[in-house]
Amino acid sequence: MVNGVGYDSWADKVVATLGTKPAMVNAGQVVGLATGDNPHIWYGPEFVYKVADAVTAELKRLQPLDATYFEGRYDAWRTSMQAYDAEIAKIAAVSAGKTFGATEGIFDYMASRLGLTNETPIGYQRATANESDPAPGDVAGFEHVLATHKITVLIYNTQTEGAVPDEIRASAQAANVAVVDITESVPVGSRSFESWQVSQLTILAAALGADR
Repeated sequence: MVNGVGYDSWADKVVATLGTKPAMVNAGQVVGLATGDNPHIWYGPEFVYKVADAVTAELKRLQPLDATYFEGRYDAWRTSMQAYDAEIAKIAAVSAGKTFGATEGIFDYMASRLGLTNETPIGYQRATANESDPAPGDVAGFEHVLATHKITVLIYNTQTEGAVPDEIRASAQAANVAVVDITESVPVGSRSFESWQVSQLTILAAALGADR
């Protein structure tokens, strides 16, 4: 399986060199995204399930005699995702009118599903999406919306720390805006995708008051 959407184009290049092409599920194609769209598919709950469905269907096609086994594994996984679904529902129930800012756009699909409004300055969003440094005015704009409490919570990617993200984080803390740490990939020590996601969602739920 490949992520697609330009995220792991190196994989396509490797496959192109092979004489015998392996079966491949392109997650971006499965969920209807194209190069230029936000590639962080695993942060979209509906995308996660669509891709899991596609992978299971492909495995059953390749090994039809083992279809029952694959269906059983899929069902077990869906059961393990109940805590993930519950955390999303809990946050969505209290998210009306609440906003977020993000040092990177990796969490945007999840934030949209949760019903949070993105108040990250557009210029800042574009710069980070293009992996370039935001203009000083965009950073200042971000600090302003934090200082004026137009942002309820700051989503901070700990795997891409740097001068600008750290400055944004410090501004959020100075304004008493809750900071929720997330990661782009599964961190060391996480047992599974669902445990990783639930651990982050639990912290976000507390920051948004969903546990009150």
